[in-house]
Amino acid sequence: MTSRREATDPVTRLLAPADARASWDLGAESFGYPGPVPDPLPDPTRDEQIAVGSFVGDRLVARAVALADRSWWGGREVATAGIASVAIALEQRGEGLLAPLLADLLDRARHRGDALATLYPTAQGIYRSSGFETVTSFDQVELDTRDLLAARADRADRADRAARGADASPVTLRRGTGADHDAVHRVYTAWARRHDGPLTRSGPRFPADAEAFLQALDGVQTTVAEQDGEVTGYALWQRADGYHRGVTAVDDLLATTPEAYLSLLHHLGSSYAVAPRTTLWTSGDDVIRVLLPSNAWRRVDCRPYKLAVLDVPAALAARGWAPHVDAELRFAVTGPAPVAGCYRLRVEAGRATCEPDASGRADGIRVMSPRSLALTYAGARSSASQRAVGLLDGPTTNDATWDALTGGRAVQVRDYF
Repeated sequence: MTSRREATDPVTRLLAPADARASWDLGAESFGYPGPVPDPLPDPTRDEQIAVGSFVGDRLVARAVALADRSWWGGREVATAGIASVAIALEQRGEGLLAPLLADLLDRARHRGDALATLYPTAQGIYRSSGFETVTSFDQVELDTRDLLAARADRADRADRAARGADASPVTLRRGTGADHDAVHRVYTAWARRHDGPLTRSGPRFPADAEAFLQALDGVQTTVAEQDGEVTGYALWQRADGYHRGVTAVDDLLATTPEAYLSLLHHLGSSYAVAPRTTLWTSGDDVIRVLLPSNAWRRVDCRPYKLAVLDVPAALAARGWAPHVDAELRFAVTGPAPVAGCYRLRVEAGRATCEPDASGRADGIRVMSPRSLALTYAGARSSASQRAVGLLDGPTTNDATWDALTGGRAVQVRDYF
């Protein structure tokens, strides 16, 4: 006799173009998409993404997507699955659908060649059990616009820079156009590769040319900063909420020189009379705080960003490491296959090789949970912090080496998905 549960066990498979309407409807009820149903509907297989769904009969009851991304770690690009669009039908929530769906998706991403997976969680538990841990957050902060107007290098700063031979050329601001796509991307890349975690903003889901760049802006203004004919900074912004109580919403503000940062901030501050508040999307300990004259930095939205390592040897070999630290380290990772096991890491001149340790012995070496592995990879928490909350075990002998290998770079992100 077949039980009711057996008769309704979900079947998980790749989504196909024919599943576009069912996928849209499930997303709409989960996330409240505004406006009418688009025509044509988004193809679940677009932009090289992997989309999987769980079906009960012909009904799609759960879905999740792995975007085809790359992210910067230690100055090198690492193949990264951006986990997004996770949705479960209201009636099926609490039935344990997400864990097997996510395991299937991560396995497919691993076979695609992704060494890492990242996501913005709406809940903690299920993702932690899959090896994800928070390494930074994508935040919106509110600033007093008048503070931006006061963002100028003071006389002492200018004198100090001149004494160090760092006096820079003047900054010219102008409105950006589609022709600035490549220059804006160069500024972003120069910033991103000096941090850990930012996406490369390359690949099929990011604008590849001027036309796509303009379409992606969709009403957002672009201001670029130039020095000696070279773009050294940009701000993406828009005005909202009328005037007198208006807001300038800044979606992205990055620069490669202090003068470009200061000029962009100062000119955004010129709207203080009609837009007394400015919001800024940022992450981590943004250097912009150093340039502002007050402590006002009110976080109004916080979106934690989680990381999991999908392929230990590939992930550790792909990223860059501190070039001044050479080391040979044995360690073990607990948890389920294929991440669990004993490994040997060799780092020399900023590059690494990692392979399974043939001895298979975990006694007397560093033992990391999958969440500890994520934090260690990102340099987001020290070994001491991980030990304090029970994520890391084993001798402390090499803790300082591990911390030095990944430390020194801020973990920041600038894209939500």
